[in-house]
Amino acid sequence: MDYENLIELSSDTQLEAKFRKFSLIIFWSDVFDEYPNLVKQAIRIVLPFATTYLCEAGFSKYVATKIKYRNKLDAASDMRVQLLNLTPNFKRIFESKKQVCSSH
Repeated sequence: MDYENLIELSSDTQLEAKFRKFSLIIFWSDVFDEYPNLVKQAIRIVLPFATTYLCEAGFSKYVATKIKYRNKLDAASDMRVQLLNLTPNFKRIFESKKQVCSSH
């Protein structure tokens, strides 16, 4: 049955367009009601790659930080910034720190 569902899913041109346009998360969440078993199997196959990639990327950043700050005892604050998925607005942070320092 799953094989037939996979053939049906792969031959649907609207779903193919959605697959190309949106991220995997959005695509699979949209087809969950129609193909729940396929979605579960896709998540089981795709999820380890995403988590492995994030672990490898984090480890690489960790190694780069430890090499850069070899003589420092604590590079934890730098690691927090590097492992964030968000990019901090350093200019705004520095400006706010300047204002606080100048008011004292």
